Amino acid sequence: MAEASPQQPSGSSPDHACSTIASNPAGAADSGAAGAAAAAAASESGKSKPKLTKAERRAIQEGQRAAKAQRQAAEGKQPRKPQASGSATSGAAAASAPPAAATSSSKSASTAAQASAAASGKGQPTRGKSEHRIPMSMQADDAKAQAKAGKVLAKSQIYQRPPEDRVQFFSHLHQYLRDFPLTDGMQINATIPEAILRLGLQYAHYTICGANSRCIALLAALKTVVADYVTPPEKEMRRDLEVKLKPVIGYLNTCRLLGTGMGNAIKHIKLAIAQLPPDMPESEAKERVISEIDRFHSEKIMMADVAIVQYGEALIKKGDVILTFANSSLVKDILVAAHKSETQFRVIVVDSRPRYEGLSMLKELQALGIPCTYILLTAISYVIGQVTTVLMGAASIAANGTVMSRCGTSQVANVAKRNNIPVLIACETYKFTERVLIDAFIANEISDPRDLVSTVHPESTGTPSPEQRPLLDKWEETQNLSVVNIMYDITPPVFITHLITELGCIPCDSVSAVLRVQSGYQM
Repeated sequence: MAEASPQQPSGSSPDHACSTIASNPAGAADSGAAGAAAAAAASESGKSKPKLTKAERRAIQEGQRAAKAQRQAAEGKQPRKPQASGSATSGAAAASAPPAAATSSSKSASTAAQASAAASGKGQPTRGKSEHRIPMSMQADDAKAQAKAGKVLAKSQIYQRPPEDRVQFFSHLHQYLRDFPLTDGMQINATIPEAILRLGLQYAHYTICGANSRCIALLAALKTVVADYVTPPEKEMRRDLEVKLKPVIGYLNTCRLLGTGMGNAIKHIKLAIAQLPPDMPESEAKERVISEIDRFHSEKIMMADVAIVQYGEALIKKGDVILTFANSSLVKDILVAAHKSETQFRVIVVDSRPRYEGLSMLKELQALGIPCTYILLTAISYVIGQVTTVLMGAASIAANGTVMSRCGTSQVANVAKRNNIPVLIACETYKFTERVLIDAFIANEISDPRDLVSTVHPESTGTPSPEQRPLLDKWEETQNLSVVNIMYDITPPVFITHLITELGCIPCDSVSAVLRVQSGYQM
């Protein structure tokens, strides 16, 4: 303005205000009028200082901001975001500002808004930072996401599972039904090889169960895919082969949700493909990828199991009573190795519906002459007083030490913890994941609900009798009734004494350190 008032903002002298407005008379027309009136009133009253109205003070400030924005734009500096004003006077001052000042002010407002959104965690992610992506397997209740996924699957002639009535807490997860027509109308082609089609059906019908068995079968099928691959003309193998693997993985994930170890194996194979030199011959490149698959199978699974068995066998002493739950191939190998070393111990096999997986463990241990006791999960409190050690397997272990395993594992660990019994979890490090789990609702697998209501044993053969009808006959037609068959639960690290890995016996707190070492992290 032409003259400063008593309410002049700090840091702005009258001379500075005069020079500023003189350099930008058009940008402060309204402000100049208010300032002239104030100067006339001041000259008439002598030393008395007039009291400016709120509109006059705001006009002075807006004129100063407009002049400052024009000066900064000329110097190439980024101006600050101007404060919002709701009065008509300030709006007129902003409207009367020159185009350069208005443009710089709008840019300043946009920049400040983006910075504020980034600081508050809202809006678009900052460039250079990866946006967190929710896996498609956890968006079953999102119609747009499912429509997008359906288009991708349709290109490969893969059926998409239809939406089912689910329990509210698990509505975001897919429900896997064994009799879903996964391969009806599909043609065996280069997109989905025959070996992958067969493997997917084995997954869907639980012919192949267990994290290690499923991962080993996946590696064998991918070796066949790589061996049969032929690079198209004018294509680069390392790029085209990775594209060819996407529908294969999508089909297997549709048959049954892939486990953490399987996902880590696929990442390892994709990394090996991406690191292929572009000028390497096709035959040599295929041999390198196949050798990486074999190396992962040998080092991460087979050799790791041998080391875990050695560590676990040393923890079993004479006279111990080992309690285990369901069926873990790694736990079974530990018990067999301890028996072969002539250690005298007894095993309590705890089982649960609906799959009764502990029966397979029981039969193999009995065939070797190991004394065994078989109970259901509901009777664990009656035998826990005899137990000296609880030994169980795991499907995956999160970065915070949480163990995901067959549903019921957490209950066994909880009962053992309350009775001061050590709980040991045998697991390979290739099942470790950087994901943090705090509950079993977000990431889980929902199996066929008909298994839960049926009284027919999974290993029974022949036609079921009338007495073996489902407990909830015609439950699908009953309103307000939903059946959920949860596959996994999570066990907090406070219930677990040690993890038996190929690196030795480690606490759950060391999982994040192992993940950093495996990813090449350097302090």
